[in-house]
Amino acid sequence: MGKPLRVLIVDDSEVDAQLLLRTLRGAGYEVTYQIVQTEDAMRVALECQDWNLITSDHSMPCFNALEALTVAKQLKPSVPFVVVSGETDLNLAVSLMKAGARDYVQKHELTRLVPTVNAMYS
Repeated sequence: MGKPLRVLIVDDSEVDAQLLLRTLRGAGYEVTYQIVQTEDAMRVALECQDWNLITSDHSMPCFNALEALTVAKQLKPSVPFVVVSGETDLNLAVSLMKAGARDYVQKHELTRLVPTVNAMYS
């Protein structure tokens, strides 16, 4: 039996979310998750359930990682927040981490998410 992990995924791509979940499950996590795409849906999810991790894509049609991070810090400041994005802008990554993101992982390097999650369990 894997380590339980409750993940709130802020992303507009079901395919990308499934790749993220496959990566975590492949690392031995038993993942419970919810996918949201808007600020309102994120607020409801944060108010209705406890999460171990929040991940967020950066660019979505109606929402972005900085906005999601702001909501997370307001409602659940102790939950680790990791940006998982296709963006390769180093300045963006640095600014999001300075704003409070735990890590910035590019979608084509999802295996980099595993050490970040493992560190939460250390």
